[in-house]
Amino acid sequence: MSELVPYVHLVEPPSDAPLLTYALLPTPDPLLASGPAKLTLVVSYSGSQFVTVTSIAVTLPIGTNAKNLTASASGIGTTEPTGWGAAQSGGIFTFTPSTPANGQVGPDGLAFVLTGITVNDQPGTCAISIDEEAAAPGKSAAHRTTKLPVAKFPATFALGDLTATPSSLASGESAVLLWNGSPATYVLSYDPDGNGDAPHSVGPNGPYTARNLTAPVVVFTLVANVTVPGDDTKLTTTRQAVVTVVAGSVALTALPSIVGVHGLTRLAWQTTGTTSRTLDPGGTPVVASGVAYAIVKQTTVFTLRATVPGKAPLTSQQTVTVDPSIVPTQDTGNSIGVDGVPGYGGDEFDGGIGGQGGQGGPNPSLTLSMGPLDPSSQPAQVGRILLRAGRGGRGGKGGDGVSGLGGAGPGGDGGPGGDTNGPLTITFDSSSAPQQLIIDIQPGPGGDGGPGGNSSLYGKAPDGKPGRDGAAAAPVIFKDAR
Repeated sequence: MSELVPYVHLVEPPSDAPLLTYALLPTPDPLLASGPAKLTLVVSYSGSQFVTVTSIAVTLPIGTNAKNLTASASGIGTTEPTGWGAAQSGGIFTFTPSTPANGQVGPDGLAFVLTGITVNDQPGTCAISIDEEAAAPGKSAAHRTTKLPVAKFPATFALGDLTATPSSLASGESAVLLWNGSPATYVLSYDPDGNGDAPHSVGPNGPYTARNLTAPVVVFTLVANVTVPGDDTKLTTTRQAVVTVVAGSVALTALPSIVGVHGLTRLAWQTTGTTSRTLDPGGTPVVASGVAYAIVKQTTVFTLRATVPGKAPLTSQQTVTVDPSIVPTQDTGNSIGVDGVPGYGGDEFDGGIGGQGGQGGPNPSLTLSMGPLDPSSQPAQVGRILLRAGRGGRGGKGGDGVSGLGGAGPGGDGGPGGDTNGPLTITFDSSSAPQQLIIDIQPGPGGDGGPGGNSSLYGKAPDGKPGRDGAAAAPVIFKDAR
């Protein structure tokens, strides 16, 4: 059984089309009438083999009208690649290799430069002729020619660079384009989402805001067109700027990842291309890149969540394991609040109510300096920092009412425990030995209620209520030594 083979029609290039690819780079860009000019001719071959070049002739149109480049070819100099020579005859500049090996041209290409050109005073479009003597691989040398148009703008025309800020942004964000130019017709084209370029008519000066950019790379092309009286071809020059759209990434680290009970870990994260971020547990909003410290009471999974416009949310997780065998080897610092005073006793004669205990005092502020956190699972040094507020005072005893005129008095309520609100400031100094830290924050417990009085006639009065416990509100501040 025969197999069908697709028919492919191979289209041969025109026989007189150059084998090489030619690009003409003017300096300045664009060329200005009556101004100085330099032309760089970049020559390359896109095939996998090499073209053997015998000669390349560049013809500049000499004259004083708009179709000519310069009024005179005198004073024009050349710079050619190593192993090549140049000869001038009027406006014709012929470049030849010194050996056939030097005439081998491949994809890396060669550059030929014409300097010292004075553009004539007539704006318009002129054509630079290229005559090529070259042989394709395995074939004889042949003559081929092409023309490259060069625009000469009015002497007063100016167009600065096109800039985009920022040059890298998150998907869905905006970039601001800036440029300054002379009066002309301007079109700004770009593809915001990968669905094709869209042209936008703009003025000679920015800014222009390009919104909701989601394509991985957005190339902005500003085209300026100037019409010269008597010239059917518009003069055109372009400027470009590139913006990279970051798809989004998140990375979270937690060190040390194994700590003792109430151990301290350092969380560090970096994100790119995100618009909002939260850190769990707690759902705390965070900046794009940052550092935080956490006191870990039990094994905890920390999760960084980030949103990227037009894409699924990104997450990064780290587990910090609590190992009870990691215990303090030394006391690094203590901050202890004062206990509340006991309440006064009730009047024994009339059965008075016991007084409420005093509130426990807060822990005082504490400032410490120590080595960085040891990330290992078996730290040699483990420091303990204790922040403890004062206990609430015990309630006063109720009076017994020995007069017999009334019942016994109830006990006084216990005083509230102190809050651990004295700040703790820790500076990590890399010049000191590393250690892990256990930070034990203990709010003051509420004081016990005082006992009720006991009347021989009416029995025992109720005890006072316990005081409320204090709150763990100590701000902990971490610094890196400079």
